[in-house]
Amino acid sequence: MVDFDGVLRLLDKQAAEAACNKMGFKLDELNDTLWHDEIGKALLRGTTTRDDWWKRVQAKDSRLKHVSHKRVMQSVYDNTSSIDTDLFAYLKTVSRTIPVSIFTNSDAESKKAILKKFGRGSPFAHVVASSDIGHTKPDAQSFLEMLRSVGASPHECLYFDDKESNVSAALGLGIQAHLYAGIEDLKNITQRILSANPS
Repeated sequence: MVDFDGVLRLLDKQAAEAACNKMGFKLDELNDTLWHDEIGKALLRGTTTRDDWWKRVQAKDSRLKHVSHKRVMQSVYDNTSSIDTDLFAYLKTVSRTIPVSIFTNSDAESKKAILKKFGRGSPFAHVVASSDIGHTKPDAQSFLEMLRSVGASPHECLYFDDKESNVSAALGLGIQAHLYAGIEDLKNITQRILSANPS
């Protein structure tokens, strides 16, 4: 199980920062405005629509009043991010042996984009979005719902995330969670666990 943004999809922070600057924001400031309060969490939990979320965001910050959410998402995130092709190739190989899935804090539209990106030949057994389960990482309940969705117990799940808070929450439930430190580290950990559990 891997996180999407920060593990499988990598952000070019310099390009994203430049896109933010054009709108009068710093990247961290925009992230806080969009995602890190109850307005953003409601979208990620699937309890509001993207249109309603954006109206509330625009009401909160006048700099976004005349900007569409599509433009912000595309210019700041989609156009400045790319899939780590080496990691994707490795996960595709691993998926022939064990199920590989994605667990992401995403709304329904973002999940659709992920599914479309990988298409019918996707190596991922599941793409679990926070909006599917009504809880966001690092809430412990989000991991319990994710496990339920994929039909796994905590000790059966190997999980990589780029945020320490998410890793800590997963570890607290008995999940084999690791802070993502690059593809070679992920390979070493995965191979060690597969070798110890050949069945």
